[in-house]
Amino acid sequence: MGPQSQPGLPILTERYPWVPLMSENFSKELTEWPAATANRARRIHHKDTKHTKKTKGVSILDSQHHSKTRHKIIEYKIIKAKKKFSLLAPNSSLVPHDFVLSLENLMIEVTGLCKSFRDASGRPIPAVDGVSFSARPGEILGLLGPNGAGKTTALRILCTLLKPTSGKASVAGFDVVTQADEVRRHVGFLSANTGVYDRMTAYEMVLYYGRLNGLPEEKLAGRIAELFDVLAMNDIRDVRGSKMSTGQKQKVSIARALVHDPLVLIFDEPTNGLDVLVQRSVLQQVQALRDRGKCILYSTHIFREVEKICDRVAIIHRGKVLDAGTLDELRERHHEQDLEELFFGMIEGKGE
Repeated sequence: MGPQSQPGLPILTERYPWVPLMSENFSKELTEWPAATANRARRIHHKDTKHTKKTKGVSILDSQHHSKTRHKIIEYKIIKAKKKFSLLAPNSSLVPHDFVLSLENLMIEVTGLCKSFRDASGRPIPAVDGVSFSARPGEILGLLGPNGAGKTTALRILCTLLKPTSGKASVAGFDVVTQADEVRRHVGFLSANTGVYDRMTAYEMVLYYGRLNGLPEEKLAGRIAELFDVLAMNDIRDVRGSKMSTGQKQKVSIARALVHDPLVLIFDEPTNGLDVLVQRSVLQQVQALRDRGKCILYSTHIFREVEKICDRVAIIHRGKVLDAGTLDELRERHHEQDLEELFFGMIEGKGE
């Protein structure tokens, strides 16, 4: 079955991180794009117009134009139907023949998700209680909430580590319960507690996880070389885990989460316990991945991180999503410009 026949499953790999920009009626056309995608495209358009090249009425910008490699321009046809845009790549050795990216496709879709655990007496205790949210390609959705809010439980369900008590969730168009194997092929997971093996080198660890994900050896070798270049890891290629700094370990963790080129990335408080320099590096990598078209779910309790990198945010407390939207939308609805005050006002209003 080809990707076009699988609902909600665009095929997007980091080798093809093209950002589409309409060369005519740019602002008007963007009004029909998802808000987060449109806003980012506008920023790129104004900042990087000199890097674009017109091709049959369409400008294509390589989102990695800042690299030293020669820009590769691919011609696309933009098809407009039912107020949705799909980018269809032509025949090219660089792009799979059935490569399709729909800007409206939901890469993560959660509806009425519930998960309960039982206490010592057998009484069910809800950890996630009717949660609903969604995220698209090229977007960072933040889950903002205190410890114990249900963020990690929801993320573990999306990674297929836990089964929900009720409700539905899908990743890249695949159901997390009935199609768990496919979900795992399309998701990468990272937290601040992701460990590395003391006796394995950086290269060995990434190689190991690539093989676990079933990558062919010839493809895996090229993928590892690319990741080590992008993440500046060549200097620690042969360093064992026991000899790595905290920042180096986190780079290895990012590489192993990315080695199979997942469409969706899930970050569970990835900067928790890291020093400020490593925190900054992690946030920069997350933003870069978003700009390469990845769909990112980012769990945190740090307000600054939400304001810095998230396109939208869902505020979660005691297993429920209290509200969700862009920061501007939340500020307008709750008549509060300060995110911290907005957050505490919401959770205190729910009986903190």
